[in-house]
Amino acid sequence: MSFWFPPKDQVTRSQLIDVKTVHDIDQASELHPGDHLRTQLSTGGYSGKILSGNIGGVTHLIESSSQDIEWETHVAKNVFSFSLVLEQRHEISTYGVRRDASTVLVMPPRSAIHTVFAAHGTIGVIAVDPTELLSSKSLLPEAADWLVRLEKRGEFIQSSWLAERLRDDLRHLTECSVSANATRIQEVAGTFAVTSIANALSLEFLRRRYENVLKRPPSFETFWQMRANMLEQLSENDLNLFDLAPNKTGSKRTIENMFSRNVGLAPMRYFRVLRLNRTRQKLLDRSRLKESIGDIACEEGFWDWSRFSAYYLRQFGERPSETRMRAAS
Repeated sequence: MSFWFPPKDQVTRSQLIDVKTVHDIDQASELHPGDHLRTQLSTGGYSGKILSGNIGGVTHLIESSSQDIEWETHVAKNVFSFSLVLEQRHEISTYGVRRDASTVLVMPPRSAIHTVFAAHGTIGVIAVDPTELLSSKSLLPEAADWLVRLEKRGEFIQSSWLAERLRDDLRHLTECSVSANATRIQEVAGTFAVTSIANALSLEFLRRRYENVLKRPPSFETFWQMRANMLEQLSENDLNLFDLAPNKTGSKRTIENMFSRNVGLAPMRYFRVLRLNRTRQKLLDRSRLKESIGDIACEEGFWDWSRFSAYYLRQFGERPSETRMRAAS
């Protein structure tokens, strides 16, 4: 499965869409609305491609990444969002739910998302104003009630038919955004997109496929608590695995399996990756350019300079000094 990224010259002529190739995970975060915590899980240099646009009040976004990324996102904008897997070489999961091309993630306004985004995958998102969607004459009252009752983490619908309909909407929004007449048709295109989404949700409801809503695995909540406990201990020199588990119960193997299943890394490796990512964020902080790299590394528990440098180079494909030079340029 492949998705269309418009040529750069078409994007340049349009004021309704933007395509950027980025080589830094923090730069990618800045291009997204909302509050993001991104962690690069796999090793090597990062590159990503992000398409974003707004046409007739409907926001659409497509992103691909060369690395495994963990996203923790709090969306501040008041929108309903529909997230789709457009391309997938490896597993993509959100809140512990394994996603594929047939999975649609429906998120309510002010939502929170935890996703492990596999390398070389592509995700698409359509975001719609709640008032416009809920007031659409094409939306069945039962479907509107279902949307209003969505919890903060949203719901997953396993439906290849619905996913394909929404992929078509995303494709049309992208094509309209780079059209020579985009400024004249944007209002019509936006209204059409809202109506199309309302139609698709209503038809899916009539087909009784909401019975196929995927449930989050109960084990994810245990992992989520362990992850929160780990984040609180990032500044500690030593990590006791048994302190991570709720009520300090569970075997070492159980804890290791939880992390492997949800982020693809063993707990201690994940702990180091979190520290490396936080060190990188501090090295990129222009307000800290006068501080030595060694002092910043020590803040994150890296006392052995040669070992820290080797870890850093392997994780990000560049030396700490190269990250610092980019921040200073």
